[in-house]
Amino acid sequence: MSWSSSINDSNARSVAISHNGSISISDIVRYIDPALADAINAEIEKRALAAQEALKEEYELDPNSLLGAKDNPYIIETLEDLKDIPSVDGAGVHFSLANDIQMPIDSWTNIHDLKGIFNGNGHKISGLRIYYESSGEDTKTAFGLFGNVSGSINDLIIDGANVTVKKHKDGQEDMYIGAVCGKISGGSLSNVVVINSQIAGQHYRDVDANNSNVKVQVGSIAGVIES
Repeated sequence: MSWSSSINDSNARSVAISHNGSISISDIVRYIDPALADAINAEIEKRALAAQEALKEEYELDPNSLLGAKDNPYIIETLEDLKDIPSVDGAGVHFSLANDIQMPIDSWTNIHDLKGIFNGNGHKISGLRIYYESSGEDTKTAFGLFGNVSGSINDLIIDGANVTVKKHKDGQEDMYIGAVCGKISGGSLSNVVVINSQIAGQHYRDVDANNSNVKVQVGSIAGVIES
């Protein structure tokens, strides 16, 4: 669309406007007083930024109320919850065991590292079963309820675990085996107990395969602790 018009300001100046399309108020004001238009645009931008900050403050959460924080941990009640830990695990993330858990008869294959803080609250995880026999180059090196722990595990009981790991003669990686975890690397355990359990590791050495120096380290709680 095409149109033309005339605008008079307070000083009775006449401004002719020709436009093809739409026009904004600030465009009209700019014809009258460019400095005033700039001031209006600056004020609009300022108010928009202030509104964004106010909205951010309104909805900003207290860090201690975030899910996974110390005061609002992920609650572990079922086997599925236990399996889901890796999906949300991270340094400083808290998990809280709410009740005893009976593990299935099948071998526990959801062996993942733990970076966060797992509080067992004195509860018991019973019947952990792990059977693993490596084939060629090993993809797993740490075995237990968790693999490698760089976080912490507190106040937990493991009852009736049966963990057996057999290392293939061609494997070149060391293996670490325990009921709670295979390896602790910079992490910590406190008030963790393992009862009525059997933990075993076997290594088929073969000098010709150049693996005679490979280690299989076994412990009731953890295979090895590294500071």
